Amino acid sequence: MFESFDDLLDVETVQRMLHISRGRVYELLHSGELKGYQQGHVWRVPKQCVVQYIRDRVGIT
Repeated sequence: MFESFDDLLDVETVQRMLHISRGRVYELLHSGELKGYQQGHVWRVPKQCVVQYIRDRVGIT
């Protein structure tokens, strides 16, 4: 899943992957629903965390 994407993603890429707004990505990051970390002012999200977020949302373990 998402083989064409890098292993470490920025917010814009997460937006495209999940088809959600920039604001929603930040909401997910701040709430901890989507795991990521900040490098200075820039958020980075491991691709595996996006995959896990999707699995959690659809109930796949």
